[in-house]
Amino acid sequence: MKINITINLHSLLYMLAILCCTAKADTLFVSLKHADELFLKNNYSLLAQSFNIEAQKAQELQAKLFPNPVLSAEFNAYDPQNNKAVHIGQGGQMAFQLQQLIQLGGKRKNEIDLAKLNSKIAELEFNDLIRQLRYQLHSTLHELNQQTILLKKYNAQTVMLDTIIQAYEIQVQKNNIPLKDLIRLKSLSIQLSNEKMNLYKEHYQAQQRVQLLLNSKSYILTVYQIEDSLNYKINLKEQELLQLAQENRPDYQITETNKTLAEQYLKYQKSLAVP
Repeated sequence: MKINITINLHSLLYMLAILCCTAKADTLFVSLKHADELFLKNNYSLLAQSFNIEAQKAQELQAKLFPNPVLSAEFNAYDPQNNKAVHIGQGGQMAFQLQQLIQLGGKRKNEIDLAKLNSKIAELEFNDLIRQLRYQLHSTLHELNQQTILLKKYNAQTVMLDTIIQAYEIQVQKNNIPLKDLIRLKSLSIQLSNEKMNLYKEHYQAQQRVQLLLNSKSYILTVYQIEDSLNYKINLKEQELLQLAQENRPDYQITETNKTLAEQYLKYQKSLAVP
């Protein structure tokens, strides 16, 4: 019994610590739409990922350019026969040479196509990263909302149970009810406190994930609107869902583009064999 009481005290201390931190922090009320806006605005990892897209586009532009021509000139710095320095006039010697690399066998076109495919893959990977993080954000916001509702119910049950325990203590002192009933209620109160402590831990961890995704130090609370549920409600058949997934899933498009990239790379290697 002493062990259970100690666990209960630790639970109360843990919950008080979380409540104190929550009270000091600013509270930010967000809907799903608002959360998406904050996510795209404040998440610096997405901005860092976008630089890879710009690098791939630069390589695509570079592949479209022709190699620079090379112009060279030859002349005598000193003509010992005529005793002249830089003798390039009449009787002197001077030569110019212009070189321009011309790629045959479709090498340049294949390089451009490879650069375009690499640029497309970079954009698809960026979109896939956004999709995964937004899914994690929405899931955690739903989790926070459910935890908030459960915590309110736990708190209401705790208040009700404490009132019943106080009434039982009075009746036990009057010998109207047996002591074992009061002990059973107190054990239930300890169990309820432990469950609430575990829920507070999960709630705190979910808060950390959302704050990381939104790059915010505020305490996040979700505000659900009717539009939030309507925007994610679709009625489609199985074949229509498959078609929709093929059109919008970046990971599927990455796989298909990688196949095209492999075929294009093989075509490029064959063009290199052309002298």
